[in-house]
Amino acid sequence: MLTVCQCRARAGASLVSFHAYASSDPARTLKLIHELGAQTGLVFSPTAPLDTLQTLLDQVDLVLLMGVEPGFGGQIFIESTLARLAQVRTLLDACGRHLRLEVDGGVKIDNICHIADAGADTFVVGSAIFDTLDYQKTIDAFYAALKLREAA
Repeated sequence: MLTVCQCRARAGASLVSFHAYASSDPARTLKLIHELGAQTGLVFSPTAPLDTLQTLLDQVDLVLLMGVEPGFGGQIFIESTLARLAQVRTLLDACGRHLRLEVDGGVKIDNICHIADAGADTFVVGSAIFDTLDYQKTIDAFYAALKLREAA
């Protein structure tokens, strides 16, 4: 029987991520996704332990930390995620491979630079864009904030 992750890979997804605790055997799930030609990502909610990451690091291409509890958009970013990002960034940098570190939830123009400073290099932004009248202007503001950060 195919897992949801395998179905997404077979449908053409180039990267499939899943919550680490959503699989009874995440190592096997990661292997199956790779065998289908897709990159893999592990997702951790704000309170999920990160201990499985260490043992699976050689099998992932991306780590996604949730900045809010999964469930609905528009939530406030959980500040303790910054420390978790720094912890995971240190772990990723030490492994010797370039792995992306993504944040999903609560990303706004006023905190994206703090999130990037903590180690994230990939961002999921939903309501911070879609709750505005001018999507492009908002997206440009995100890029401008990150560009100013890089220039500093």
